[in-house]
Amino acid sequence: MLGFSSDEISRMKRQSRLLTTYVIGQGGAQFLQLVTGFIVIRWLSKEAYADYTIINAILGMGSMLFGLGISQCLTGLIGKNITDSVLVGRFVYAAYSLRNRVMIVGIVLLMITFVALSKKFEWSVGVALFYFLCVSLTLFFNAWETVNKPVLLLEYRLKEIYTLSCGTCFARLLFLFVAALAGVLITPVVVFFNMLQAAINAVGMGIFSRSKITPVPKGESLSLERRKILRLTLPKLPNLIVITFSSQLIFILAGIFATTTTLAEAGALSRLAMFFVIFNRMGGTLITPYFAKTEYQDLLKRVAFLIVALVGFVCLAGSLGYFFPDPLLFLLGSGYEDLQFETFLVVLDAAISVAVGALISVCNARKYVYFWHSLVVLPPRILMLVLGVIYLDLGNLAQLLMLGLSIAVTQVITQFGILVYGLCQNRIEASSER
Repeated sequence: MLGFSSDEISRMKRQSRLLTTYVIGQGGAQFLQLVTGFIVIRWLSKEAYADYTIINAILGMGSMLFGLGISQCLTGLIGKNITDSVLVGRFVYAAYSLRNRVMIVGIVLLMITFVALSKKFEWSVGVALFYFLCVSLTLFFNAWETVNKPVLLLEYRLKEIYTLSCGTCFARLLFLFVAALAGVLITPVVVFFNMLQAAINAVGMGIFSRSKITPVPKGESLSLERRKILRLTLPKLPNLIVITFSSQLIFILAGIFATTTTLAEAGALSRLAMFFVIFNRMGGTLITPYFAKTEYQDLLKRVAFLIVALVGFVCLAGSLGYFFPDPLLFLLGSGYEDLQFETFLVVLDAAISVAVGALISVCNARKYVYFWHSLVVLPPRILMLVLGVIYLDLGNLAQLLMLGLSIAVTQVITQFGILVYGLCQNRIEASSER
């Protein structure tokens, strides 16, 4: 058929089924999340939504910091050895032990954060304690899920992943709708349902992956596996910290310098970035496993195709955000109609972030992680942040968003440079082996 061998036809059919499952599953989960997000925006007051925005910012930062990028590292370390349940079990249990140590430190930092926030946002002791417990449990369950998920991804068991994800998203939407009808849809209720969804996802992911993980006998050393994981995560740790704060930078700065209204507007506009979740998730779900298994002779052309696709994607998304912002603003409801230029900035930033995530996924899959990684990545971002604090009016939403966009641009440039270096090193190594 069209000059393709039977093996190539079989591979294309398998990849088509995989992509279809991803689009339907991730699209369904994202649709439910979008509906939920816009309902919360419309039904919470701006003051209540400002509280929810800052809670979400803490969750976003905590999920990245507590995860330590372990999920994508596990994908690269396990790779083609996914059928070896003993090896998989050792890496998964090593990741558990690292996660537990990070959680202990993280809980202390969270406690300090909520003490400070309770004064800024005038929360009572009871409300602050409730938020602290919900956020801590949500982060614990998220970290649990990210350790088990690579096992399913490497086996391309997307149907199970998205059945669970769509089910919990629908249940959360239903509960929030009932709460709204009962007149009890307030920020603590939304935060509680977020925690409940994370718990069900974590337990479900653990059950699905259990058959592929051989438990490690109690007392057996996992120091070798921990070292291998840390070898891939520690060089990126300073950069991860900066990325984490950069990803939530708008909300942090808005919480410090801007009014409650500006913070609520920033939070509402961030919901528009959810349209890009389906593309962001392709990094860890499809790109990392795909490039982890790619043979060297096919690598360059596949990376080139990915880069061309990313450039086209950013240009298209930016154009749509600039010329057609009104349909997006309609989804946010009343009170947000005048944010056309801000909508363009958010859309462009989200599209560039997709490109950054895709490049990072390729580097993780091919183990392009170097000791000098943070020395290359951090200075441009820190410089942009310092210049922004000095020269921009951080009480103005548009200028806050421009600061975020400038940092995203530095990210994509530096990550592209690391990818090119890794490809060149691969080529040198391949030439020396001939």
